[in-house]
Amino acid sequence: MPENLLRHLRDLGVSPWLDGVTREELRSGTLRTLVDELGVSGVTTNPSLFAKSLAGDTSAYDASFHDLASRDIGPEEAARLLAAEDARYACDVLTAVHKHSHGQDGWVSLEVDPRLADDARATLADVRALAWLVDRPNLMVKIPATSAGVSAIADATAEGHHINATLIFSVDRYREVLDAYAHGLQRARAAGIEITEIRSVASLFVSRVDAALAAAGAPHQVPPAAGSMLPGIANARSAHRAFSEAMRTATWAELLAAGANPQRLLWASTGVKDPTLDPSTYVRELALPGTIATMPPETLTATATAPAQVPTDGPPGSRHEEVEAQRALEQVYGDVMPRLLADGVRQFQKSWQVALAVVEERLAAARGDRKRPRR
Repeated sequence: MPENLLRHLRDLGVSPWLDGVTREELRSGTLRTLVDELGVSGVTTNPSLFAKSLAGDTSAYDASFHDLASRDIGPEEAARLLAAEDARYACDVLTAVHKHSHGQDGWVSLEVDPRLADDARATLADVRALAWLVDRPNLMVKIPATSAGVSAIADATAEGHHINATLIFSVDRYREVLDAYAHGLQRARAAGIEITEIRSVASLFVSRVDAALAAAGAPHQVPPAAGSMLPGIANARSAHRAFSEAMRTATWAELLAAGANPQRLLWASTGVKDPTLDPSTYVRELALPGTIATMPPETLTATATAPAQVPTDGPPGSRHEEVEAQRALEQVYGDVMPRLLADGVRQFQKSWQVALAVVEERLAAARGDRKRPRR
């Protein structure tokens, strides 16, 4: 069988994860097929994807809504139970991957309530609640990388939870997240928790950076084919260099010697926003061993059919282009990166409200059905 980009990524040590799965896809076996046939080794979700699943799967949730209505469960609790049920199902599909990879892959990410993004204490409480509710060893709880979120990441790691730090845009914030994970591991170790079992990923968003620059009229949005690296890719590669540098510090030398697992970089927002780009652009340009490429279904399909070539150390002159693209990005760094984080949090908060509205409507309909006389 001819080599394709997706298979080549796996050979390089890049883990392909799926960004979003609906309940219908879970029940129909679609996810299991993607795992078996394409080597998908993880799943990420977020409030926007959950709201999309609720809106699109008109019948897949019917039985659950009738059960919840029969128990007079309110919309808030019902939404959490439904999201946890989906995550639990996905975790079970990926159990074999998790065991076979010795915990490297096979993870399913479920996000805390996005309304808690600026409350570290409440976020930690939500991490505990979701871990208990899903009750699967291959669950990762997603925490937005706000200032409060960074603190919560350290606290949750210190308790032994598996965390996906999400909505990371700037390299500076990524360094803070990586430090928070290290400090959490140190605290866990001091408390006698087995740190060899703790896993974490840091989700750095890529294409949203380029889309924001393009919307702002920045002149640096040039496709790689034109000989210039996209700033979003340069930013991601800079984060990867920061990771490599951190692994050489005394702090990480001690943690690694104690059996700690590095926090893997996960490339999020890999779907292209610019229609002139090849659909596999971000995945191809960030084919760095040890990282995770999380892809929406259309990007996964494109990657599975694309030719296998990827840059190794980059094409001639790419190091210079990477530095130049990063400098260009830093010119608007102070405005773009904080805005992207704030917009991301607001988007997830809005999506959660949409999900709650759908749940409330479906619960009301189910209660109406329950009150109808049976024939």
